[in-house]
Amino acid sequence: MHKKFKLITAALATTVVAGGLALISSTPTTTVQAANTFASSEVSGPSGYFYNSKIGLAFHWRNLKTNRGVQTIMVMGDFKTPKLTTGLPIGNSISKDKRTFTANYKQLTNKNKLTKTNYQFNLRKLSTNKYQVKVAKYGNSRLPSNKGKNYTFYRTKKSPAKSLATKFTRPTLEKALKKQYDQNVEAQYQKAKAAGQNVKDPATDPAIQKQRQQYITTGINSYIKQIVKAFG
Repeated sequence: MHKKFKLITAALATTVVAGGLALISSTPTTTVQAANTFASSEVSGPSGYFYNSKIGLAFHWRNLKTNRGVQTIMVMGDFKTPKLTTGLPIGNSISKDKRTFTANYKQLTNKNKLTKTNYQFNLRKLSTNKYQVKVAKYGNSRLPSNKGKNYTFYRTKKSPAKSLATKFTRPTLEKALKKQYDQNVEAQYQKAKAAGQNVKDPATDPAIQKQRQQYITTGINSYIKQIVKAFG
């Protein structure tokens, strides 16, 4: 796999492995609450998956079983880039009117270290499964933020990772893998020609084109499987 598209989930993977941490199937406890307000018990992280299918962004809170008990983390996915970001909550809060959940967290690096920077965003509850979140760009990907443009996010019990990866990750990766493959094959073709070898043009060689398609399909399917599993 091209290094540019190596799955950026090292922080999550390292967190799970280091110190005997283990993922558990439970999500933050679901509490019966008014349609447009948060329950006080949700302060560690609301249950469910939050996603916007128009921009390819999703996030959720996930429980980890540690030697110190259960630790809640955040997993955020920009499926268009594609990139996954893991965050460790450091002090969430719920507004007095109970309609706004403020997430405060530090990101986990691929060395299992917390960033010095604190990140924050507000999750405004509009109805039972409808929310408003601002989104901003950080580096080469997008994250929920306390600045940027407002978007409507929806909450679901089922992970949206597979559908978002199919819609957004697949075309992004396909374009990159095609470019990578064509550049490598063309370089080999030109080198062979310069050496006086009688070689077919890879652009019109059926065998090469078949191999190209197999390479792209295998790469895409493998990557999507990884990102869906890592998102949870």
